[in-house]
Amino acid sequence: GVADRVHAGRPTGSRRAGEIFDETCARTCMRCVLEVPHEPHAPCKCFANCAEGPDKAECRFAVDPGWTSRAITRPAQSWQAACGRGDRDCHKECLPADFRKESEKCSGKIDEEECIRNLGKIYAPILASRHGRVYCTHKKMSTCDVFFVTPRNTSRAWDCFESRRDCEFSKLPSNHENVSPFKVSVWESVVAQRSADREADGR
Repeated sequence: GVADRVHAGRPTGSRRAGEIFDETCARTCMRCVLEVPHEPHAPCKCFANCAEGPDKAECRFAVDPGWTSRAITRPAQSWQAACGRGDRDCHKECLPADFRKESEKCSGKIDEEECIRNLGKIYAPILASRHGRVYCTHKKMSTCDVFFVTPRNTSRAWDCFESRRDCEFSKLPSNHENVSPFKVSVWESVVAQRSADREADGR
């Protein structure tokens, strides 16, 4: 991960990129930006190659969708990062817009490596999550809510977790043994209240 960057004996950008495999182009590209060593004399322009997937024309190994008793399952995919060229240009085709904007802010800074390292800390929960969502909260929220992108608000310090349970546990007071966590999403509460209001209006 990002914390593994070391100056002595670390792999070159192209070699480190080739060690990065993940299940989507977006995740692979995000990791390429965050994990490939910063080398001013030989910067890595991140690309992603489809190593395994349903696109027989693009992927090195074609994989057909699997089956369950009820439906076709999502085919397995594997993407490999690369520097300089590849199937897809990370910045143009794969990186989420919010992540791309934040990473571009780091480009050219004197402390670019530190900037990227801090960005890595922000996006660590998303990359750790295998289902593409995180549960976040901040001091003024009484509960947690689900996000499909890491929330960014410079006026608040967000805390994000891979599971709702871990997020809600973080909200409990120190004497939490006799306290039950509140488990209703903020947005679910809003929807429920609107439904109740509509039913009341219909009476």
